[in-house]
Amino acid sequence: MKIAQAILTSAEDSYRRTVAAGSAAVDILAGGLRDGRLSLSPQEQKWLARLERELERLPADPEELIVETEAEYGHLYDRASYGIDARS
Repeated sequence: MKIAQAILTSAEDSYRRTVAAGSAAVDILAGGLRDGRLSLSPQEQKWLARLERELERLPADPEELIVETEAEYGHLYDRASYGIDARS
């Protein structure tokens, strides 16, 4: 329910809903770890911490993320299939 609630209460665009869902999922996992309801190996705990850091570092504006990642990852996806304007 927490993930669904995060999606429903976040902004109207899919980027912000996706970030909200990811953050809610990490919160659930981290809470289970703190409360002892979830057991993770040390390596899994490192990955969970990394996911949390990376989610926090994402820009609020999806256009900013596109600009930041275009040079390195732009060749890996078809912009038009995601509704992103063609490169100028």
